[in-house]
Amino acid sequence: MSDLFGAGGSIVTMYPTPQSMANKVREYFDYCLPEVIDPRTGEMKIKERKPPTYSGLARYLGFQSRGQMLDYVNKRDEAYNTILADAKLRLEDYLEGKLVYSKAPTGIMFALKNNAGWEEKSTR
Repeated sequence: MSDLFGAGGSIVTMYPTPQSMANKVREYFDYCLPEVIDPRTGEMKIKERKPPTYSGLARYLGFQSRGQMLDYVNKRDEAYNTILADAKLRLEDYLEGKLVYSKAPTGIMFALKNNAGWEEKSTR
C-alpha cells in the first residue's frame, strides 16, 4: 500500500515530497550515529547511540514493516527510490564496517545476505 489510511478512511501521504522523506532518513541516522566532539582531542567523532537497522529505519519513518516502506517508495517517483537506495547503502556500509572487526560475524553476515544481497561464493 503506497499511502496509509487516516481518520474516516481518507488516504494520507506520509511524505509529500522526496525532500521530506530525505530529511526524516537523515534524522534517523543522526539519531543512531550522532557526531560528537571528543573532549580529549576536540575532533568530531561518530558515537554509536543505537545501531541503525533496516527495520529500525522503517519504524522511524512511520511504517509498520520493511515491506510497507519498500512498497511506499516503489509507488512514488524515482526520487523516493533514490533516497531509500542511499539509506540502504548507508546501512550496508555500517554493517560491512562492523563485519571487519567482529569476533562473531554470523548475525552481521545474515543481515547482509538477507538485506543487501550478499552471497557466499568462491571463485577460482
